[in-house]
Amino acid sequence: MANNRLAIYDCQALQLIIATIPIKEGLVKGSFLKFAPAEENWGVVQDVNGLVTRYRKNNRIYNMEVTMHQTSVHHAQFSAIFGADHLATDGSGVAAGMIKDDNGATLVTIPHMWVSKGPDAEWGEEVKEWTWMFTCVTDANLVIYGGN
Repeated sequence: MANNRLAIYDCQALQLIIATIPIKEGLVKGSFLKFAPAEENWGVVQDVNGLVTRYRKNNRIYNMEVTMHQTSVHHAQFSAIFGADHLATDGSGVAAGMIKDDNGATLVTIPHMWVSKGPDAEWGEEVKEWTWMFTCVTDANLVIYGGN
């Protein structure tokens, strides 16, 4: 039986929202977004008799990297969020976010996220790529990796 399925992926149909800011400008052509759990969701131990125990780690921490050209307006916005978080003691730099593929089924809802590291900025004759790192707190049921 022939497979008549046709999948369509369009990186411009990917919605990335950080602190109510839609991130659309300056995303690099290569890998511009990386989202991954900080650790495995399950641990495992084995005793001397061979009994294996699987245990839940209850990990809710994810790491996200966003890479843009140095000319993107979003660097100033991320800097403002980072600065607010650095100066305030009330969590002003903690915001919500979302990753959604409008052509597919991927949907990641992030109730709490913050800038964990600014870019290692470089300047030169050509436009450079700057990567921002975010720490995200969400539940596994709010992270749906779907195909197209």
